[in-house]
Amino acid sequence: DEACVKWVWKMIRDGTNLVALASEGDIVGHAAIFFIDRQRCEMLTVVWPQFQSRGIGTELVRSSIHLAHEMGFEKVWLSVDAANLRARHIYKECGFECLSSGDRGDVEMALDLKGQHEEEQ
Repeated sequence: DEACVKWVWKMIRDGTNLVALASEGDIVGHAAIFFIDRQRCEMLTVVWPQFQSRGIGTELVRSSIHLAHEMGFEKVWLSVDAANLRARHIYKECGFECLSSGDRGDVEMALDLKGQHEEEQ
């Protein structure tokens, strides 16, 4: 619908975008990083249903985390549907922590890039 199209164009215009491509060149996944302030960004990740459970989402999340760190952000924030257990699992595996309980609606999660980077050194 029209609202969705506007939202996608805003995402493309305002975000830093990553795409996952199939061997035929079709887009099978998308991740975006959005500026919140000088220290924080928001992350969005989507993998088309027929391409899920292949590691694409995990790689998009890891690449987004790496890119956010390179861009100088200290924290990554995201919101995910509480019922999306697959995505929540991927985010937790990649180091995100829950900021809200997530019984209903959306779950807010965050990753401290500064702390994560210090642990890697």
